[in-house]
Amino acid sequence: MACGTDGVTDGAGTSGPSRSSNGRSVWGRVWTATVRRPPPQREQPGLADVLDYREDRMPISASVFDKVLKKMIQLCDPDTVLDIGPGAGKYARMLLAIEAERKRPIRKLCVEIDNERVVQRFDLRNLYDEVINEDAARLAKRYPVLTGDIAIAGDVIEHLTKSEGVDLIEYLQYRFKHIFLVIPVDWVSLEYQDHRYESHIAIWRPADIARFAGSYCIQRRIDDGHKFLLASINSITLSPRDYFVIKNKVAAIDRLIAWAARRQLSYEEAIDVGFLNR
Repeated sequence: MACGTDGVTDGAGTSGPSRSSNGRSVWGRVWTATVRRPPPQREQPGLADVLDYREDRMPISASVFDKVLKKMIQLCDPDTVLDIGPGAGKYARMLLAIEAERKRPIRKLCVEIDNERVVQRFDLRNLYDEVINEDAARLAKRYPVLTGDIAIAGDVIEHLTKSEGVDLIEYLQYRFKHIFLVIPVDWVSLEYQDHRYESHIAIWRPADIARFAGSYCIQRRIDDGHKFLLASINSITLSPRDYFVIKNKVAAIDRLIAWAARRQLSYEEAIDVGFLNR
């Protein structure tokens, strides 16, 4: 349903409890939005400034939704965080910054399949308290007691087959309170040099996230036109009132359209994050 030619369109959303504009909790859709920008009025950063997908930096995560994700972690105030597919350790550095702000340590664990080209190259053992050198698709069979507060998978789930990704998420839903995902939707990645684990082999859309109980998802286009998902999937052990929610600020759609007519919009704008009933 189009909301305006200049600004926002809504698409398929995940089902689950959300907030109405008057602040009451309702069961319904969590809207996804695509920000359509007018022609730029000022020089915009190029792709190399927006993403970390540069030849000298591969393989690491794209710098998408970083500000929002940091806020999500801060609101959850975790004691233990699992980073799946850490790349150069972007989320470890984010967690270190949060530790310094709150003056309390966070136990940082990561799962990385490539020891030589990633773990050793980026010195991950000095960034994380524990490095699990393992294929994420094998965690369910080999690490039955791995638990914590938050599991983060940024630019990871698309590297697994769809069935492996579903199994991984369900494994995490048993063991972590909240799972935060950043997923490129239409970014084609075949192979980077000799990094055979860099290929994208599964397409994830909002409807795929919606199949999980306690799931919330938004979709945005980044500056180069590619679509990314930001999702929160909550543990099956949590009451819905303790769900961590991600949604577009539906009440702000008219303002978004007005803003779009005047300036470039960031894909990180007009996103609500927080606990459902806190």
